[in-house]
Amino acid sequence: MPIALLPVKISKTGKCWLQYSFFRILVKGKIPLADLLIAGAVFLGYDVDQEHDFATLSDYYPLSGRDPFLRSIAIPKEAATVILMRPTGDADRGPFEVLMVHRHPDSIFVPECYVFPGGCIDAGDCAPELVPYCCGRDAETAWHILGDMPDAAMSLGAWIAAVRETFEETGILLARPPFSIDRLTKLRRLLLNGEKTFTELVREEKWKLALERLKYFAHWITPEFLPYRYDVRFFVALAPEGQTACPDGIELTGHVWITPGQALDDYAADRFPMVLPTIMTLRELSAFPNIEAVLAGAAVKKVPAILTRVVPRESGLVEIMPDGTVFSPVR
Repeated sequence: MPIALLPVKISKTGKCWLQYSFFRILVKGKIPLADLLIAGAVFLGYDVDQEHDFATLSDYYPLSGRDPFLRSIAIPKEAATVILMRPTGDADRGPFEVLMVHRHPDSIFVPECYVFPGGCIDAGDCAPELVPYCCGRDAETAWHILGDMPDAAMSLGAWIAAVRETFEETGILLARPPFSIDRLTKLRRLLLNGEKTFTELVREEKWKLALERLKYFAHWITPEFLPYRYDVRFFVALAPEGQTACPDGIELTGHVWITPGQALDDYAADRFPMVLPTIMTLRELSAFPNIEAVLAGAAVKKVPAILTRVVPRESGLVEIMPDGTVFSPVR
């Protein structure tokens, strides 16, 4: 029997380590010895926690010669992310900068990487209770713009999730005035502590969510290689004045306002870890002369869904774009 088909116990922690180690390979081209030992233990069938489910080795790593990819492909979760932009005020640095957050080193998904704020679309984001508080976008229009969402409610939920996740992760609220900026820190703490839901805050504070600020810009789907996958809609927006970003300290350990060009230069110098969707999005943004051009371009842009492939090469794992372009991580 081929080794890739041998049934083994894959613990939940083991899956996390496999996912974690894979992203360390993609981002840095290497993983720590401890990661290799844990991943090796998982492959050999050793338990690394007390909760188990069953899988085959070929579900998690391309060991089979006949089928180098997954035999059962995980369904990606719907998600949204926001690229907040603000002018630099310094022509030498570039016309605008974007807000990027640094993920915790223990994160299952893209650990230690710089990303844009965002996360999964929750059921509450798609609930009818929030519809009266949405400005500048209705469900049918949102569905028409996104094109490939399951239904109109989830389409509008993508915009709402983008606002909610941005507020949760950075403390910046995309809402129409009037609302009290001074109260945002306290209200966000209630949200992060689980004392209030986002829907409850919107209702009680009567926030008018400024969905018209968000322009649909990109659509990336996590490669089929991975057990944790996301179907992510990227939105661009002008950052509101008077609000200061502050990472949540849970999933994120820091943040930086940086020009797209500087982020790409730092990545090339191996001091600003990122993954392919972020890199390609920054490359596209770097071609725009100003924020107004980004927003105008996004308003008329036809956004394709991009699903890359991860394949093994002699030099290691590489990611291949739909057009055949091969991406190798910085070593």
